[in-house]
Amino acid sequence: MDIEDQGYQRLSQLFNRLPNGVILYKILGNESGMPYDFKGIYANLKSEDIFGLPVDRILNSTLSELNADFELLLEHCRLAANNRQSISFSWERNYAAYNGFSAAVRWIDVHIEMLDEDLFCSFTDATAYKQAELEAHRNAAALQFVLDSTQSGVILYRPVYDGKKRITDFEMLASNQEASGAFLSDQFVQTLLPIGNRSELYPVFKEVVETGRFQRFERLFQWQETEVWYEVTASRTYEKSNASNLLRLTFIDITKRKKAEQEKFKNLILLQQTEDLANAGSWEYNRTTETYTWSPGMYRLFGLTPGTEVTPEIYISLSVEEDRDIANRIVNQMQHGLHAFEEVLTIQIGDSRKTIKVKGETLNMGKDVMICSLGVDLDITQLIETQNRITRIADNLQAVLNSSPAFIGMLKAIHHPDDHAEIVDFELVVGNQKLAEFYHQPLPQLAGMRVSNLAGKLWQEKTVDNLRSVYLSRETMYLEYQIISEDGEDQWLAVSITRQQEGVILTGLDITALKHGQEQWIQQLERSDTNLKSLDELKEYLKQRGELLRSTSHDLRGNFGAIASLATLLMMTSSEEDRSKMLGMLQSTIAQATKMLTDLLNYARLESGKEARNISLLNASEVLTNLGESIRPFAIERGLDVRMNSNPEIIVEGDELNMLRIAQNLLLNAIRYTDSGFVELSWGFGETEQSWWFKVKDSGPGFPVEFVKEWDQYKTAQLPESPARNAENELQDPQISWTPLHGEGIGLSIVRQLGQLLQATISLKSSPETGSEFTVTLPSKY
Repeated sequence: MDIEDQGYQRLSQLFNRLPNGVILYKILGNESGMPYDFKGIYANLKSEDIFGLPVDRILNSTLSELNADFELLLEHCRLAANNRQSISFSWERNYAAYNGFSAAVRWIDVHIEMLDEDLFCSFTDATAYKQAELEAHRNAAALQFVLDSTQSGVILYRPVYDGKKRITDFEMLASNQEASGAFLSDQFVQTLLPIGNRSELYPVFKEVVETGRFQRFERLFQWQETEVWYEVTASRTYEKSNASNLLRLTFIDITKRKKAEQEKFKNLILLQQTEDLANAGSWEYNRTTETYTWSPGMYRLFGLTPGTEVTPEIYISLSVEEDRDIANRIVNQMQHGLHAFEEVLTIQIGDSRKTIKVKGETLNMGKDVMICSLGVDLDITQLIETQNRITRIADNLQAVLNSSPAFIGMLKAIHHPDDHAEIVDFELVVGNQKLAEFYHQPLPQLAGMRVSNLAGKLWQEKTVDNLRSVYLSRETMYLEYQIISEDGEDQWLAVSITRQQEGVILTGLDITALKHGQEQWIQQLERSDTNLKSLDELKEYLKQRGELLRSTSHDLRGNFGAIASLATLLMMTSSEEDRSKMLGMLQSTIAQATKMLTDLLNYARLESGKEARNISLLNASEVLTNLGESIRPFAIERGLDVRMNSNPEIIVEGDELNMLRIAQNLLLNAIRYTDSGFVELSWGFGETEQSWWFKVKDSGPGFPVEFVKEWDQYKTAQLPESPARNAENELQDPQISWTPLHGEGIGLSIVRQLGQLLQATISLKSSPETGSEFTVTLPSKY
């Protein structure tokens, strides 16, 4: 190449203005013609800084004649020349002091290219980028941030002027290549600044040349199915040879940084969304700078305007008096603690209180060298309130269970660890006070105990088998059996086992007195050899009574199962609206269970003869009106209309409580079984004022014909004697005038027994077309 060539001189001048070192080497071959050394034939001024040698030394020496530090460059030049290919590499050099520069380690990005029969080398000082990367590694303890060394590309443009010295276009004058070799593809250059100033960047570049003010911007370039982000700096430079201004564009690949920013932005959005959903916020306390920063969620949590300056002492200033020590611990842990911490704190914000959980971690740079604390605050106010409500509900449920005349135990199935389908035992989860009395142990001590340890008072070795059978078959089991009590007496038990979700429920009653009374009664009847019809009726009574108790036990099991399920759902529900609905359903279900247990207790009292009339003067109209209004919400909830008549006052003698119980049972029964239409309550005097009546009518499906006929046989107002009472009173010729009816629930059983207690006649009219009508006729005076 002719060094004196005018075009080459111009290019040389341009390269002297570049921030890169440029050297053109002549290839020296050995006897075999293979490249073995290289002699400089051109070097720009920047190469002196890059090499740390004067230009004369660079041009008058071969690479092998320079010091050993150039061995790496010599090796890559030989490889490029032998293979006639471009090579790029990063060169770390230890510089001696030269020309005002101190001795130091510098990093050079080298690009080697064949240019005809010579070797063209470009050297870019990447020291600043490397040092920035190292500095980022030293200072980024909380967040790993990697700053990749980036290579820059340079393009020189010459403005094109019209006759009036106005810029009309730009033409590319010279450029270097990015290490990838694809930076200056024709398509890329045309995208950046197409001919005919069609690029939106044209006005920006024109302003830079005209005003001399540089512009820096970020731009996404897409070509060859590749997306690259560049930081572009546009500046004006001066070309001495033509005494004209040039446009210089410098490019730095910031793709990795932009992707990291995008990922960080997405993570920030996710964090904010998570904080919104969880009602939480995050914070950071830098112990070195003593700065305390909050996420937007923290400002929302504490009711402050975003951006308000805060310090850790805000926990102390907002904490309630009784939690002041906790607030001080939080601040101390945040500022000086060495370990993770977690505290629950109640704060006062305006007129309301919040309970927050504060969780913190510490970041360290070595043993006991902590640089910052990071943490999260979570608003658990609603959770605490929900837990308190559940606790109250659990207490109420326990009270309901304890009010039962039967012992009740909820048992969870224990599965084999290797075979889930195999049930090996059962564990007591919930029980009532009667169960504790039955086992003579405190209830907390019984909770969690395996049934295999409780089998002694049940069915011995058959206990687990019986429970397993009910669990697997889902069929209720009812057993009556005899044990020896703690005081050595015979004791009869009636126990029902029913399936409930992941376990079973035991419901047991002490029927010793009933059994003894039945035995004495039967023996008495058999000894008299008379009234065989009464004996058959007694046996039928006992059979129907057992069916009635089993049916009620089954309904109770369903209610307790619903209570357990709703309580579980209540703990899992995050929405306040859903939580309120669940709570209402739970309270309703507990109320139903309470009513059934109360009915069982009433049934037992009636059967044992412990109920007695309590006669007083009463206003029946007022009592029934109040009752109708009290049950109206239940009817409305089922979409039913409640009708009541407006008869004048009825002042009579009567047992107000038991009369009210009859009417209430009939009304609730009507509401329960009527899907649409109405329930009606009416009352009045009989044909004479010696009696009065009230009616409960509904538009429901009615009763079967057989049930109505059977009811009519037992509607008379004769008070029966229970088997137990007959035995106690040793009646010589007992007459059985009351028998449980087939399909009769415990509510109607109580109605009929209370009717006999009050000397009432209760008649029933019923058909599928018109519904049912109960008429209760009572004496006006006793």
